Amino acid sequence: MQTNFVKSTDGTQIAYVTSGSGPPLIFAHGASGDKYTNTELQDLLKQKFTVTAYDRRGRGESSDHPDYNFLKEADDLCAVVSTVNENPVVFGISMGARIVFEMLRNPPDLSAAVLFEAPATNAPEKKFIAKLADVREELEKHGNEAATILHSKQFHGRSEDDIRELQNDPHRWKLRVESFPITLREMEAVHRDCLFNEAEYRSPGCPVELISGDATLPFLKNSRDLMAALPFVRSTILPAGNHSLPVNKPLSLFKALEKVLSE
Repeated sequence: MQTNFVKSTDGTQIAYVTSGSGPPLIFAHGASGDKYTNTELQDLLKQKFTVTAYDRRGRGESSDHPDYNFLKEADDLCAVVSTVNENPVVFGISMGARIVFEMLRNPPDLSAAVLFEAPATNAPEKKFIAKLADVREELEKHGNEAATILHSKQFHGRSEDDIRELQNDPHRWKLRVESFPITLREMEAVHRDCLFNEAEYRSPGCPVELISGDATLPFLKNSRDLMAALPFVRSTILPAGNHSLPVNKPLSLFKALEKVLSE
């Protein structure tokens, strides 16, 4: 599969690949991924769509920039949108979904925006700021893997058994550990540096669909409620779904996406 590149507003080179058949869909991966993660989900998408998956800045083959904020990531996504000839569906997972939402500050022409469990808060919470400080200290003192493990426990409530299960997939775990400094800066953006302000977003003139699980983390339920309060956002809640749905039950998420796009 050929890797192509597009230049973002600040000069960052964004790598992307395209495959599949059908109308265009741009896939924005989550915090611990790259353009090749969520393989089963992407394979399902490619049966219905021409999928363009890209490496978010600082990951995979994309370059990075010392200044970071969500607006720059939104510019990256807009640059990828500009590479397709038709108005695409833009589909974001977790932190990738937040970037899709940030693009709605000044949206390009789209056919739909679909977001799975985007993280957001409109005010700093002391407990999360303290946890971030602990994880930052762990990163500086003990390195990426120790900080990755602490983050998994502190923010996702994962047990030792859960973490061992993640480690059983060496490629995914290696990617998660290697990219953790980038993941941490995104978490700091969510909870401190790029707070959600509903007045800054506007309708793109197409459907905006928020998909989430009813068994997800409390913070992500609060995030869903913040975003769903906007008049142009529709919300779909999947029974027995949680934040691991794209990996553990990709077919359920794919069917949900198909359903919301057909309505």
